[in-house]
Amino acid sequence: MNNTKLTRITTASNISSIIRKAASMALCLALLFSSACSAKVKENDEKTVPADEAFFTSETLDLSSAIDGEYAGIEAVKQFRDGIGILLFGTSQYFIQRYDNNGQLVSQTALESALDPNANLIDMADDADGNLLVLTQYMRDTTEEFVSELYTFDSKGLIVGAPLEITNLDSVSETTMEVDNQGNIYLYYSSNETCVRGIAVFNSDGIQLYDILETNGLNYGDFLKMDGQMYTVGNDYSSGATVIGLYPIDNAKEKLGNPIDITAALGIDAGSLNVSKAGLYSSNDKGVYSVNINKQKIKTVFLWKNTDFTKSHGDQVIVLSDTATIVVKKSESDGSSIVSVSFLTRSAVNPDAGKKIISIAGSAISLDSTVLTAVHEFNMNSKEYRIEIHEYYGNPQVSNNTTSVVSAMNLEILSGDAPDIIYGDIQLFANCEKRGLLTDLYSMMENDSVFNKDDVIPSILKICETDGHLYKLGTGFQLKGFVGAKSIIGDRTGWTVDEFNRLAESLPDKMTPLIGYSQSELLDLSLSANMDSFVDFKTGTIRFDSDDFRSLLNYAKTYGEPDSDTDAIWPNRSEMIANGELAMYSTCINSPTSYANDVLTFGEPVSVTGYPSSESSTASCYMGTMLAIYSGSDNKEAAWEFLKYFFTEEAQKALESKYQSPVLTSVFEEQIEKALNLDPNVGGSMLFDISGYPTQISAEMAEGYRDLIYGMNSLGSYDYEIRDIVLEEAAPYFYDQKSADDVIALIQNRVQTLVDERQ
Repeated sequence: MNNTKLTRITTASNISSIIRKAASMALCLALLFSSACSAKVKENDEKTVPADEAFFTSETLDLSSAIDGEYAGIEAVKQFRDGIGILLFGTSQYFIQRYDNNGQLVSQTALESALDPNANLIDMADDADGNLLVLTQYMRDTTEEFVSELYTFDSKGLIVGAPLEITNLDSVSETTMEVDNQGNIYLYYSSNETCVRGIAVFNSDGIQLYDILETNGLNYGDFLKMDGQMYTVGNDYSSGATVIGLYPIDNAKEKLGNPIDITAALGIDAGSLNVSKAGLYSSNDKGVYSVNINKQKIKTVFLWKNTDFTKSHGDQVIVLSDTATIVVKKSESDGSSIVSVSFLTRSAVNPDAGKKIISIAGSAISLDSTVLTAVHEFNMNSKEYRIEIHEYYGNPQVSNNTTSVVSAMNLEILSGDAPDIIYGDIQLFANCEKRGLLTDLYSMMENDSVFNKDDVIPSILKICETDGHLYKLGTGFQLKGFVGAKSIIGDRTGWTVDEFNRLAESLPDKMTPLIGYSQSELLDLSLSANMDSFVDFKTGTIRFDSDDFRSLLNYAKTYGEPDSDTDAIWPNRSEMIANGELAMYSTCINSPTSYANDVLTFGEPVSVTGYPSSESSTASCYMGTMLAIYSGSDNKEAAWEFLKYFFTEEAQKALESKYQSPVLTSVFEEQIEKALNLDPNVGGSMLFDISGYPTQISAEMAEGYRDLIYGMNSLGSYDYEIRDIVLEEAAPYFYDQKSADDVIALIQNRVQTLVDERQ
């Protein structure tokens, strides 16, 4: 491990690969629901919540004034042999609180007086004698060497002996520490400088015994202590499929032993593992399970839907027993900082027993915190119904390839087990709309004495309509398109490729229209924003064999950089604009502040346009959460009551933290008013003009943002299957390996085949 500047990093769950895989399958649901068109919905069998179903209630631990009235922030939460430890920081010191398996506070240890004042806390653990071990690290000024010290505190919080120096441990991040029953110390580390990852093992005197480095295709995970043996969880990708194993750490041979393969027991959605005195447990976004290694089986302890707790994807879960679980809630904004620690216990009586069950189905729905919050709120308040999420992505009964997921979903729909509420993207609903399988939400609004459709931004309703009917509706949105100074690109909202070309040709010699976008990226932006220009999902007509698409291909090739030029470093965009060298860039607007930032970047009024398209569309509205009600549902009124939760002022205001604009007019206008009258004492986004001076949104900026949103006419979407076909076949044209006609013929044929299958 090499020396480098010390940085403490809190590890966050990496979900980017999950989201990408889930997104690529979301549009496959269109095939599922089109197959459902000929299916009859099963007669309502009054599905209700059984009385013997495990239900867990939560209590948030009060850490607000842990020491002498100080505010206590949560730095880390760690499982110990008998409960958990919570590392807290106040205004003047660190301290650790220890809780037993019943959620009772056992002890509190102040650390600041004992630790070196220059040290950073790396991790903590407990040993077999019940002592608390705290690992710190700092740089020695005289030698610029990193010093790692291990402090020991007894159960009363008193320091035991002098700190132990851990040898050969340079600056590390992502560090996890555990101690076995013999006092050996295990560290999982990642070097800040070399990015080398592995396990370092030290004896009880702090002397390093050996290293076990990660290899290609095998990633190490958490440490697990079972029956006196220390294991590391390993994910082996070398065979192309993920194999999950428990690897014993062999101190005699100084290497990992043969793994216990638990892939079959956990399935594809393994989640996280932890060991308590009660055994081995697994937790994922669906529930908590006990794991039987010998029988390669899991048993459900409880499902998150059967709790009063809103579980998010990034939350840390520590299962203490079949009746008690700790959940560490992470911030949605950064995914790492800790918001709260809650103690969940099994209730003697299930309060939901007898409630009618309403289902909401979709792919990657359990990753959508907006939906999870709405489900929780509805279930806590409804006396008659309970919403249950049916997640198709990551279902342990189905592998993650497209065909098997769609087949499984088709089987359920064709058997009559249709969801009451459908979650997805606009292409997902296309086949259902044309067959009358979705409820017109306008009719639900008209029959509702409380909900007024005029409370929703008119342009949002308009772009979600189909032939004057509202079959689906989004809850929040972002706007994407090009932005440039009106003095350069004109006062416009959209353009065709020809209009874009004419503008590009008229620019001053030193000014380029775009920079920093690959050819595939430019094609993808226009395609996603204007998919209906080339694919009519209602009739199944494909129009890639058209002059409009030829023009789009040529535009992407002309103004985009070669896809192979991955090492290109582009000049600073703001500097280029200030120097009159750049006309526009692609923007994402999700608030009045983000729009104002674009105006300030150019230093003058701007135009926000759609990407070049045959219809000269406006900037496209992308909705992260879109919902519809199945027309055959026997619970349409209750399903509508659930949908209304997304349009309460509280739910709409929460969208700001998710970088989405609200669709409710009152919240939209309140957001503008707040931006116009920013109070520095209560926080908010600070703006800077082109000279770097702090400024605020002007009335002109606010009106420009309002006009932009009220003038939207384009609903964007990501049909990943069609997108992948187009980009794959277009690549040879960009590389001058095939003509435009050749690649267009292939795209036309392949997309037509795909859409025919969806019909």
